[in-house]
Order: sequence, then C-alpha cells, then structure tokens
Amino acid sequence: MYKAHINDTMGKIQTVKEHCEGVARLCSDFAIEDLKDIMYVIGLFHDIGKYQRTFQQRINGENIRVEHSVCGAIEAKEKYDDIPALLMGCCIAGHHGGIPDIGYPTDTDDLSTLRGRLKRKFDDYSIYKEELAVPLIDNNEFLQFLLRDCDSMDKCIDKFAFMTRYCYS
Repeated sequence: MYKAHINDTMGKIQTVKEHCEGVARLCSDFAIEDLKDIMYVIGLFHDIGKYQRTFQQRINGENIRVEHSVCGAIEAKEKYDDIPALLMGCCIAGHHGGIPDIGYPTDTDDLSTLRGRLKRKFDDYSIYKEELAVPLIDNNEFLQFLLRDCDSMDKCIDKFAFMTRYCYS
C-alpha cells in the first residue's frame, strides 16, 4: 500500500491511488466543459511522486526531504503534446508553492523554473502506471479551444496564461 496521507488523530490512511483519483474527480467536476479532461489529468498526476520509495519512507517517519510534485509534470510532458503538457506541468509542479516561472530550455536542474525542475532526478515512481488509469487528451480539441476568440498571438498568450491560472485554482 502506498500512503499519501495519514490522519494523526484518527490513524486513518489514505492511499496515493485514493487521493489522486479523488482529486482528479473534483478537478474535473469543478472545471468548465472544455477543460474537464485536462483538469482530470492534473488532479490524477499531482501526487504521483508519492509513489517514490523515499516519499514512503518519509511518510512512515523518516526525517528526510522529498520532492514529489514535479514527477507528475514530468509524466505530463512525456504523455501529452507540448501546449497542454505545459499548462498541466505548471499546475502540477506548482501545487505546493505556486505556478513556477516556465524558464528556458537551457535551464539547469538547480533552478526553480519549471524547465529546470523537470530535469531533476527522482526515485522510481512508475508504479502509478499499474494503479491509475490515465486518459488520453485530444490535443486538437484543446488547441481549438485555446485559439477560439483569439485574433492575435497576444490574445492567445493571454488566454493560455489565464487558463493556466484557472486550472491551478
């Protein structure tokens, strides 16, 4: 069993699977129709880094620091096209500390930008693939939604930034 949370007063354990699926449902339920699928993935991926052995050691009492929020952003980048993956990555990687600066492709792993953090090394968390059903995202549908009502590149960039903040919230 992979633990996500332990209620100290009641001793109740919530598994990573229960937590991620529950958050995914809530994200989707609260989203506008055009973003329901992306929001589901954001919720599903936000804590898959808790499948790391080191995180499980931490939740079981070891006094160690473990970064977990970037793992879902890494998976979004691997599984989805650039634009939706970027939106998802910002939301997932920032779910504890705020939406990160995207940064540059040349950023190194010591930087706090999204692109820097995506280059960090993590313990294996791939067990999530056996526990969580990850849906496909229709990239064309998302791009059509993003481009709708945009008659200039500036408006499209502004809409993407707004949608990122909307999804993050």
